[in-house]
Amino acid sequence: MKNPPFDLDQQQGSASKRRSGRRDGVSFEDVKRAAEKLKQEDLSVSLRSVRAELGTGSLSTIQRHLHALRMMSSPQPDAQSPLSAQVLRALATEFDRAATERTARINADLKDAQAS
Repeated sequence: MKNPPFDLDQQQGSASKRRSGRRDGVSFEDVKRAAEKLKQEDLSVSLRSVRAELGTGSLSTIQRHLHALRMMSSPQPDAQSPLSAQVLRALATEFDRAATERTARINADLKDAQAS
C-alpha cells in the first residue's frame, strides 16, 4: 500500500531540512527595533517605512508584528490586557514561527504537486 500523500512525519522532516539554510524571516524584535529607530529619527512608522528600514521581509509579516507592537504599546483605555508584554511578544514570536513553518510545508506540497 502506498503512503498517503500528506504524511505529517515526512513533511515535518523535509520542511526542517529545507529551512536549515535559509533565513526564517523578519522577527517581532526586528520590526520593533526598526520602528524605534524610525521614531528616534522623527519619521513615520508605517508598513512601508519599516520595510524600507529593514530592507527585507514580507509586508504581511511586518504588518502582523506592527499590529502586535501597537497593541502592546497603546492598549485600549477601557480594556486591560490580562497578558503581560512579555507573554504577548512570546505569542507573536510563536505565531510567526508556526506561520513560517506552515508556509514552508504548503510551498513544498505545491512544488511536489507541480512536479508530478
